[in-house]
Amino acid sequence: MSNLIKFSNSILNNNGGSYNLLTGELNPNDGFMVSIEGHETIYKYYTESLQYQVASYIKEHAYILCSNLTKQQYFIGAWVHENKLYLDVSIKVDNEAEAKKLAIENNQLAYYDNKKKETIYLK
Repeated sequence: MSNLIKFSNSILNNNGGSYNLLTGELNPNDGFMVSIEGHETIYKYYTESLQYQVASYIKEHAYILCSNLTKQQYFIGAWVHENKLYLDVSIKVDNEAEAKKLAIENNQLAYYDNKKKETIYLK
């Protein structure tokens, strides 16, 4: 439960975050995050129901978020934009070329640079 609270607090304080349920890693400082197509959920953003929304998302996507059958590092990703909470399943990769390739393959508009703490938009 404390990990859910830490992740929820990260969303509240930073308008987003990334969390790996298996390793406990919260908001990595290296690599790049890329969302995986087909796992996006958008909620109307209410701070008082944030933990419930995150818990519901985790329950619905636990099969991939808790998978350790591949070498991929799956994270729950979150960001707030225009009073909406976006939750998705993201993969952490080490290099930018791989992040860009995965973003294109998954029909994403952008990927996230964990070190620079910035979104990189595809053009």
